[in-house]
Amino acid sequence: MQNPIKWANKSVLDFAQCDDPIVKIEEKAQSTVHEAMDKGWSGPPFDPLKLAMLMNFQVRPNASIPDARIKLVNDVKVIEFNPNKSVGRVNFSIAHEIAHTFFGDWNERIRNRLCGGGDSHNWQLEMLCNIGAAEILMPPGAFENYKYKNVSISEALDLSRKFNVSMEALLIRLAKISTSPLMAFAASRLQGNESPKYRIDYSIPSANWGKDKLDGLILNKSETLSQCVAIGSTASGKEKDFYPDSTVEVQAIGLPPYPYSDEMRYAGIIRPSNNLKTCKNPQIEFRFGDASNPIFNKNVAIVHIVNDRARNWSGRGFTHSLYRSFPDAAKDYSVWTTKSNKFRLGEIHTYLNSSDQAVVSVIAQRGYGPSSTPRIRYSSLHLGLEKTSSFLKNTGIDTVQMPRIGSGQAGGDWTIIEGMIYEYLVVRGINVKVLDLPKR
Repeated sequence: MQNPIKWANKSVLDFAQCDDPIVKIEEKAQSTVHEAMDKGWSGPPFDPLKLAMLMNFQVRPNASIPDARIKLVNDVKVIEFNPNKSVGRVNFSIAHEIAHTFFGDWNERIRNRLCGGGDSHNWQLEMLCNIGAAEILMPPGAFENYKYKNVSISEALDLSRKFNVSMEALLIRLAKISTSPLMAFAASRLQGNESPKYRIDYSIPSANWGKDKLDGLILNKSETLSQCVAIGSTASGKEKDFYPDSTVEVQAIGLPPYPYSDEMRYAGIIRPSNNLKTCKNPQIEFRFGDASNPIFNKNVAIVHIVNDRARNWSGRGFTHSLYRSFPDAAKDYSVWTTKSNKFRLGEIHTYLNSSDQAVVSVIAQRGYGPSSTPRIRYSSLHLGLEKTSSFLKNTGIDTVQMPRIGSGQAGGDWTIIEGMIYEYLVVRGINVKVLDLPKR
């Protein structure tokens, strides 16, 4: 059924280096976002103009260009955009051009969105930049209030206007945070076909989807997509061509073409009909209790954050309680900070006892004590959670308990942190229990 994307664009191949280009562009965009958050960038809405300024780009309006472009002028990265477009379109275009700079050859020529020219595989580069733009505009932690809601395509359109983001960005974020089974997708009408065919450019499933992704799938027909006859027009219906053994509900909206193409694009969401089997994946569970005491006798990891100057678990707070529960882990951590060359932001220390109980210390706080700015480093937490996920996978542990990491003395925004936990742990199959001490 599935016809994986045959990556052929040179820029994409050089960027991916044999890795999955979609995963890599997401990781690069997320790293960029978290580094900017460490410098004070915040939202939603997340303003890409402010991000560009933090990255030392110049951003200029230019009504003579169709949409947006990026170029190098006297060693300065310059993004130009058409100010006559809608706010959501301008935001997406600026974020898209930022994503172009993730590719090593971005400055070999001026890239004009919505202009002619280019090779037949350029859509792959533009598609990845769209995914990168979505991660920039709607990073982990954004839009968390909607993860329990079944948002329709028309409601999504209203939300995209409210948050000044593109439909493509919004649908990707909806899929990544949703607790319901759904899949976001982007598709293109193939050129040169009298009877329209459609290619699924990429698909982003929710954690509970439980079916194959559809990247690269060629649809010989789609009643729903065919009804989206103009940019911004919507349609919905039940389809049998997306999955050969199932009927799914499809909602879609027409999008502007890729650069160098006149063919329509589409974004949409797929939800199960009654005969589509999905799975139930882990979630974040909140409960009262002491996170320093294991809630299970085995197969559990306690995750907490430490600062980059703490060479032992002393003083007050969570590490003091954790010391009482895991004195051997505390000693091992102290030795590690003295002898290891990895005691720095973004690294983790792991301890596993004979009962398969683990303690993971994520170094994601810069210093300690009173501070006029938050001491949390989101970029370091991102790296630490990625490494934690790999550690848990290698040890076979599928349950984590933690306090509300990073939102106490570190001063972090719990909404952002919760989104990161969901994306880097829960979506990867880890049950997470967040324990709050009972109120006295």
